[in-house]
Amino acid sequence: MNNGFVETGLSRRVTEWVRHGDPTILLLYGPAGSGKTVTVRHVAAQCGRPVFWVSATRGTNLELLFGLWTLRPTPNGTETFFEEGILLRGLLTPGALLVLDDAHLVAPDLQVLNGLGDSTRELTVPARGRTYPIAEGVCLVLIANPPPRTVASWERERWLIPEQIRDRARVIQTFDALTLEEEVAIARLYFPEDCPDEIVREWWNWRGICAPIAFFRRMRPPSGR
Repeated sequence: MNNGFVETGLSRRVTEWVRHGDPTILLLYGPAGSGKTVTVRHVAAQCGRPVFWVSATRGTNLELLFGLWTLRPTPNGTETFFEEGILLRGLLTPGALLVLDDAHLVAPDLQVLNGLGDSTRELTVPARGRTYPIAEGVCLVLIANPPPRTVASWERERWLIPEQIRDRARVIQTFDALTLEEEVAIARLYFPEDCPDEIVREWWNWRGICAPIAFFRRMRPPSGR
């Protein structure tokens, strides 16, 4: 355990990828509550890299996150200039770790990031009308969920990460990623008095697979947090 965080096989795999950055795109794919975001936040805080974090929503437009034209005052009035967005700033910062959380919500637009995984390492920003060289050492983490069963079949395609991105990425699936020992450690962290080891072990044996970390997080935060 480290600063209220339980080291898991997933966190070790993400740490190893961040250390080497090869390939330059990491896709963490699995159900909500499987520890993807909390793991990346922990690793990002420890890695010593500049971190640019974007949390996508259904209305997020990735091209706007590259930047947009706006007005600024000058001694003679105003002038138009291009204000770089968080995505472009991250891609131009040497050694940066760029994280796109809930990437499934903008899956159809992710192909604009293909250049990060290409040998050319270039990115075209249509709004600016120019191509930028991606800075040395920049890596991208995509955190994505599969479509829930309640999503209509015609909408499921919008949740799927484009093949061009998957082909360029290292993919780590987080379905039932925890071991029994990790489950017990998380139970001790979140329920130091109310969830003894035998309860977790009994639940484990009953299910025959890892109990979802979401169960613990839904209840309450660790003591003192």
